[in-house]
Amino acid sequence: LQHSSQTLRIDQNSIRTTTNSHLSLMTNHTAALYIDTSQQIGIGTTSPSFKLDVFDAAANFIRMGSNDNAGIIINSNANGSATKEASRLQFADAGSTKWQLYKETSDDLYVYNPVANKYPLHFKSGGNVILVEDGNNVGIGVSSPATPLHVEGTARFDASDGIKARGVYA
Repeated sequence: LQHSSQTLRIDQNSIRTTTNSHLSLMTNHTAALYIDTSQQIGIGTTSPSFKLDVFDAAANFIRMGSNDNAGIIINSNANGSATKEASRLQFADAGSTKWQLYKETSDDLYVYNPVANKYPLHFKSGGNVILVEDGNNVGIGVSSPATPLHVEGTARFDASDGIKARGVYA
């Protein structure tokens, strides 16, 4: 099929453009699926900014379903460093990043808040969890912990080798 200087070719196993042009599948005169010349795919947008860019002016969800296992795999062949996250899930509002969840070189997992430039959670690959938030205090049942461990309510400690405490107050 040819129109002006643009050609669309339909072969036995493919639909392709033979000129340097985008490919668009449309419904009701609106692009439903758009592939630009750099092979970035837009669903709901004709100007994709990423390899897959999905947009809707209303609420937007991506659904994956299965009668068996289903999941999302984020796989990077890069081994992250202090300045480069290997695999990342990013949360943004109006294009501004608010939170990130990412894996770094040592296979540690971080929760990062770029607005406050803080790492409130750091999951070590060996199993330890480091909590670092506003003064390094951790609160359980309290929103503003005043001490390194601030528990509001009843706490239970089960330890076969005892509990070690310094400066015990009654």
